Amino acid sequence: GYAGSFLLVLVFLVSGVQKSTAFGGAVAMMRGFGLPCPALLALGAVSSELLGAVLMLTGVPALRVVAALLLIAFLLPATYLGHFKPWRRGGDDKRTHFLSMLKNLSIAGACLVILAYEIPTMGPR
Repeated sequence: GYAGSFLLVLVFLVSGVQKSTAFGGAVAMMRGFGLPCPALLALGAVSSELLGAVLMLTGVPALRVVAALLLIAFLLPATYLGHFKPWRRGGDDKRTHFLSMLKNLSIAGACLVILAYEIPTMGPR
């Protein structure tokens, strides 16, 4: 129900608000990943997190599908750039990055479950 959806998106709400209130830091993070157009990508990350979280909480099947897709679209590159690449490099934080990868993949899996549940409810009745 609603409580489960709220707990699922809580991390995106907090992270999105933090990035939006310290937008320069989000841009610097994108720049640190070596990505082009860091401000545009930071805006995309913030938008995906906040819009995905809010849409998930509506309870409307079509909007929850959009939310799940937005969150997956955020999670996959974030996991690769923020955790997989540092994990592969090694170092003292290797275990932390590995666990963060698993957590992000688990959240992406929950989004896939939502897609599997919500898409069939969207058709004609």
